[in-house]
Order: sequence, then structure tokens, then C-alpha cells
Amino acid sequence: MKSIKVAATGAMPLTLLLTACSGWDDTFRDEASSGVEIEDAASTINQWEPCETFSANFDDLIEHYQYDSIPGERISAAYGEGTPADLVECTANVMWEKDPDAKLDRTGMMGYTTIALVAAGSPEATAERFDELTQDSMKLFKEADLFEDAEIPGDWNKGRLLHGDYGKGDAFSAYALYDDYLIRVDLETGANLSGGDGGRSDQETFDVEEVQEYLMSTVIPEMNETVESNLDIPVMTTD
Repeated sequence: MKSIKVAATGAMPLTLLLTACSGWDDTFRDEASSGVEIEDAASTINQWEPCETFSANFDDLIEHYQYDSIPGERISAAYGEGTPADLVECTANVMWEKDPDAKLDRTGMMGYTTIALVAAGSPEATAERFDELTQDSMKLFKEADLFEDAEIPGDWNKGRLLHGDYGKGDAFSAYALYDDYLIRVDLETGANLSGGDGGRSDQETFDVEEVQEYLMSTVIPEMNETVESNLDIPVMTTD
């Protein structure tokens, strides 16, 4: 797996990344670079290189939907390096597998796939960022066609799933809020799922309902397992 690290001053060219960054400051960036012992979940998460930490999660997601290739490299944006700056994320522009049977309108289609976390330092601040980010995503989808906005119950404090089409086929943004962090997954399928029969080249099927189920029942819970397992690893500090 190849990835590049975003420079702290660079903006990321992502369709689904949002420019709004209200409520974010440099507190945790300063803590993470200070060399002192760091114990809280937010400061730990905000030190991760996301494309390394979530490599297996990213692979599982794009392999599930039969990607063909990644033209270029995965972009790893640690805390303070992306847009918004508090998003810890791994993203790539994915070329989806061509369908010789033309069951889906996705031939040669590319779409960004992103997995990300925000840990704002307290449950209250993280819940506030959850509301802000989901509202910003709503604005993006409403500029085109928003097909669905649903609150999703689960093993989290809040869950929300947005589904629409803004020119990349059916696109999904899934959010789950836990006590100390939130998880976000963006998927541009490159497929006209809402208007097609959901077939794909290996004769299996996926449709809107399957994508929704997979994101909320598999992808986000497995990402949460990765977060929890990595939070149990002692953080290395510098003198």
C-alpha cells in the first residue's frame, strides 16, 4: 500500500471534504508536538498517520466494491493537515472495476473514498463537531440530489447516513459518534444504484440498501475496533 503524507499547509482536493472548520483550534496539535506524555484519547488519535492506522479498513472497503485501481496514491492527512484541519483521514480517488455486462453505469468511473476521525477533546466538543460536519455534508448533497438523510441507531451515541448524487454516481456519507471521537466514511460508488438493477460483474449484487447496511453494520464498527485496539497501545513520546 502506497500513500503520501499531506503537507501541513496543503489543501486536499477532495470532493467530499468541507471547507468549514468552526470550533477547531491548535490545542491538540501543540500537545501532540510538545514531547510530553500524552494520555487522553483525542491527543493519541491526533498523532496517528491515518493511512497506516486504517490501512486494512480502507482495503476492505474498496475491495468489497471491486475497485480496479487507485490512479495515484492514497493521501494521508494527519491532524492539522487536511480540510477541515481537525479531520484525521485517509482518502484516495478510486477507479472502480469496469462491468463488461453493463449492468451498472460505472464503466471507467472514479470516485473518492475517505475514512476519517475527529476527536475534539471532550464528548461535548466532539458531539458539536458531529452536528457541524453532518450539516456541512447536508449542504453538499443539497446542492445536487439528496435522496436520503437518516438517523441510524447502533452501538454509538448518534449515527447518520446521507445518500445522494452530485455527479459521481450514488454517493454516501456515514457518520457515527462515540464518546471521545466520531467516525466518518465517504463513498462515491461511480454507479447509478438508484436507477439500476444493482448487478455487478461477478454476478453478485449490491444496491442502495446493501451499501447502507455494509457501511453502518460493517465498515464503521470495524473502524471502531481499530480505534479501540490502537488506543490500548502506549504512545511513544520524545524527550
